[in-house]
Amino acid sequence: MKVTRRDFFGGIACTGAAAFAKNASAAALAKKERLLRFGVLSDVHISFYATQHSYQSIQMEKALRWFDAQGVEAVVFPGDMIHSGTVSEIELFADVWNRVFPGNKAADGRKVEMVLVTGNHEIAMWKGRIKDLGEKEWKEKEGLAPRIGEVWERLFGEKYEKVFMKKIKGVTFVGAQYLTCNPPIEDFLKKHADELSAARPFFFVQHAHPAGTCYGMTRVACDGGRATRALAPFPWAVALTGHSHTPLTDDRSVWQGAFTSIGCGSAWNAGDDYSEGHDNATQFAKKQYENARMESVWKYRNGYDSGRHCMMVDVYSDHLDIQRRSIDFAQPLGPDWSVPLPAAAGGPFDFARCARETKPPEFEKGARTVFFPGRKLSLSAKVGRRLRGKPYVGIMFPTATAGEGRVYDYIVEASAGGRTLATSKLLTESAPFPPDFMQVGEACLFGRDELVEGVDIDVSITPRNCYGVAGRPLKTVIRI
Repeated sequence: MKVTRRDFFGGIACTGAAAFAKNASAAALAKKERLLRFGVLSDVHISFYATQHSYQSIQMEKALRWFDAQGVEAVVFPGDMIHSGTVSEIELFADVWNRVFPGNKAADGRKVEMVLVTGNHEIAMWKGRIKDLGEKEWKEKEGLAPRIGEVWERLFGEKYEKVFMKKIKGVTFVGAQYLTCNPPIEDFLKKHADELSAARPFFFVQHAHPAGTCYGMTRVACDGGRATRALAPFPWAVALTGHSHTPLTDDRSVWQGAFTSIGCGSAWNAGDDYSEGHDNATQFAKKQYENARMESVWKYRNGYDSGRHCMMVDVYSDHLDIQRRSIDFAQPLGPDWSVPLPAAAGGPFDFARCARETKPPEFEKGARTVFFPGRKLSLSAKVGRRLRGKPYVGIMFPTATAGEGRVYDYIVEASAGGRTLATSKLLTESAPFPPDFMQVGEACLFGRDELVEGVDIDVSITPRNCYGVAGRPLKTVIRI
């Protein structure tokens, strides 16, 4: 009999677990007149391949219609609107926009402006990205980059500029196009320093996260640190970026230091942080992941039907209120964030402070595990390179939905006789889901050759939040 996660956990169940709310300062923030409300939709990845186009156009339209119903006055797109860098794809993207906001007008007639920047999927071309279309043909027939100026003006009515400035209801947006990750943003911000230094929020939009800011990641910061250096003199600056596809359930989406940096999720699928050595993170073809035990947890299992997220931002003179939303489930992803401005180290979004003060995730009382001593686990197709073609065992356990903190990952340790046999670090499968749909169940795989046969093996499963704060471990004993 094949036992699946649905058999064991009873499908997706509701849970009352509350995510850590980054709104501790909300009570202290005076509710002044709202300056602007805008939506954010990053990494849409509209494709000319029929199946992906159908999925993505539907999700994009759902998000835009929600924005419309909420009365937004602008929508920000931080790059990767399309997937394969073709003119036909950007035309499909424009068609969806015009279905919802024809002539940049909402259903009630209000003006809704677009802040649009390119990402690597608009600009870069690499071999094999487009089936049956080589680089020469791409450049001559379909490539957006070689003719982007003409196409941009035709579709969006704006001149295509490497760096641009736009004001919407008095709020300034500075956009930097991808352009081989080297836009002249430092010179641009210096040139406009007097205008941007006023005690008032302004927004900087590019595709990749500024180095060393949100998520603490450097792997997706392909601008050589230019944005971080350029924005450092502006405490009122707020960077809005995409590229990593990191779910908006990760509280590290907001970073504050010299300025504010916000990762905007993805409208296509959930990504994962392959810089942290998880056994079920994105592997691609990188040699350092040859020892991964499991395939990518979000992209291949539930990313395409649960990882599409968007944001809505209310701008005030001294703070931002941010709603995070699952496009698929049409539900909030957690409590709203209230982000004080100007940015300052040590505030509610300081990672070190959060690591000290946040409460850890916990397993529900009575949580139990199921051990599979052979290939009975339904994840046989999801084995990573390290275990492919080799005997392995599986341990299934419930998602850690108790406690005040939202689970980010698990440390699973197998030991016998006081000696550690194997350790695995696993991203949670629940990351892309709203709180009411988090209980999806988890699994860990070990190679049989990593363990010892015929003895009791102690297994400890420790849940952690995104700052590495650990809850109480779930313990069990197995024997193979």
